[in-house]
Amino acid sequence: MDWHTLLNDIIKAVVIAAIPALTGLVALAFSWLREYAKTHIQNAILQRITNEAFEVVLAVGQAIGDDFKKAAADGKLSEDEKATLKTRAINALKLRLIDIPKHLLPNLETRLSEAIEAAVAKKK
Repeated sequence: MDWHTLLNDIIKAVVIAAIPALTGLVALAFSWLREYAKTHIQNAILQRITNEAFEVVLAVGQAIGDDFKKAAADGKLSEDEKATLKTRAINALKLRLIDIPKHLLPNLETRLSEAIEAAVAKKK
């Protein structure tokens, strides 16, 4: 056997062994890229929810909350009035976020409720 044939056989063996490894690396890269994109999109959606929630709380507070406070004898909201305002704020927030795909964020209702509560706390 001469060197040329031996070298040719070694190169073929290396190429054949490298194909599955390269395929695995490409699959790993696509998987990582998909997760990175999903995380990036989810973070952008969460930031949008936070911003929209704050705007909704301000709008609901100005439009409805002042009327509730004036109607109350002591100027403070009862628990029922707070629940009503929160429900209205969540509904308004849902309308603002209607274009968000629901499958991207699990527990969207909980996240919206938490965003409203955080916005109310931040407003105070």
